[in-house]
Amino acid sequence: MHLSDTKINGVDADVTFDTGAGVNIVSHELADKYNLIPLDATNTVAGVGRRDGSYVIAKELAIGNITVSDVPFLVMDISSNNAEADQYIDAFNIIVGSELMLRLKDVTIDFEKKEIIVPAEAPMRSGVRPNMYFSTQMNLLTKGSVLGNPMLMVIDSGDASYGMLSRRFYDTNESYVKAHAEQDSIRMAGIAGVVISPCYKVPDMPLSMGGNVVLPNEMAVLTGEWQGMNDYECTVGLKTLMLFGKVRFNLVDLVVSTEKSSCAFSAMPNMKAPASLKVTKEKNPNALQTLGFIAVGLGRSLINPNAPSMPDL
Repeated sequence: MHLSDTKINGVDADVTFDTGAGVNIVSHELADKYNLIPLDATNTVAGVGRRDGSYVIAKELAIGNITVSDVPFLVMDISSNNAEADQYIDAFNIIVGSELMLRLKDVTIDFEKKEIIVPAEAPMRSGVRPNMYFSTQMNLLTKGSVLGNPMLMVIDSGDASYGMLSRRFYDTNESYVKAHAEQDSIRMAGIAGVVISPCYKVPDMPLSMGGNVVLPNEMAVLTGEWQGMNDYECTVGLKTLMLFGKVRFNLVDLVVSTEKSSCAFSAMPNMKAPASLKVTKEKNPNALQTLGFIAVGLGRSLINPNAPSMPDL
């Protein structure tokens, strides 16, 4: 998801908002362009492969009518080392994820209005039982179910598909999977690599998350092991998130909630996201501030001392 009306240190920026990214990322070239301040700190990111990076600070990140100060980014090469995949790399030179969401504390993605909303004041802790937490790689995890199977899910707007299910789901539901789909494969590109995994693309399996149920057009069920899914059994991709209409991340209570969509395009089996959107700001947002409008067009304090040694991307 690309955020429009964004600036870094006062300069226009093309920023990708990826809920599945455990750390903010910027390329070497753009770190220089935006005059980001280098720090004597490094980290390693786990994508398809692993790659080291060094931290920098953006004095200001402006998104819509919100400005966040002292935003950390990890400077690194995000290429996959695959020529076909890397022709789209310019769309992902700046990525913000769960690290920024923790600073904002309460984030609602409204796919129907194509905007992200943040309250003017963060909610107070309510004592409600959490249904969301962070994995060791800073993935946003929640409890849900697919086809009635309870499981942990990672909420990943950086996955432009409907999502995928792990080998564990296949082992438990092998007869159903084979009866409803043909064997196939998927290719996944990420930092430092591309992986090709055998799978079944199974249609119309009910997925429950955040209090509502949707019916994704298809989900890839992996038949081989993939080390990226050790902490969870399902990735909920962008196309499935769009079916919910609204997804709210309350980072104070650690609760994710959803609303069913009434928008026609979200119900279409082969829906396409709009290519681009013009930004307009609300003059009187009441208790809400518009963070930024989402152009859902994917081809797809300083450093947190408790951050994991290998955040996921």
